[in-house]
Amino acid sequence: HLHVFLKEKLDSIMTQNQVMPTKKEVTAAFRSSFSKTETMLVASEEERSQSRWSGCSAVTCVLTDDTCFMADAGNVGAMLLRDNDIVKVLTHKHDLYNKKERERVKKSSGVIVKTEKCALINGALGVTRGIGNIGDTALKKCVINEPGVKMVPLVPSDQLLILASGGFWKMFSYEETTHLVNGFFGQIRKEAKQQIITGKKMTGTTSEAN
Repeated sequence: HLHVFLKEKLDSIMTQNQVMPTKKEVTAAFRSSFSKTETMLVASEEERSQSRWSGCSAVTCVLTDDTCFMADAGNVGAMLLRDNDIVKVLTHKHDLYNKKERERVKKSSGVIVKTEKCALINGALGVTRGIGNIGDTALKKCVINEPGVKMVPLVPSDQLLILASGGFWKMFSYEETTHLVNGFFGQIRKEAKQQIITGKKMTGTTSEAN
């Protein structure tokens, strides 16, 4: 539902202004869609839960011809891979190791419990932003659904956008992710470039051999 709410808001802005939305307008659209998604969960009998774990992180983006708008809440992450393996990080983790987030949680009367391996809000949750967590009112005061938003101009050398969950980023660094992606898509890109140069269709021989 989040993407539907986001599209509706952006369509409304574009219909009204007849031009591409500004960063301020896109930011407002992201925040509205994240908030509406949570409101939907609160109103739904099927989704309503008394469990403090009833929440999730989210990362999403809007692409225009020359700009990437990225929004995230939680421990998800995104990176932009440019030519020559140049990496641009597009998100910042919302956890207690982020000083600004830690201070915000403290001001919201959250109790930070530290262990040998992690830091948790009220001893229960490691992320400071996300959609949901409606079953625990004390936790919900600290865990907000407002996403961080970033606008990045796109250039011709941009190759791939990579959006992934917190579990992925625990396993792979940005450098490892670059190697992983190049391994998957390197041959595909090579064949695509050859097709453009020769004007011939790809035979798929290499893929079938692999």
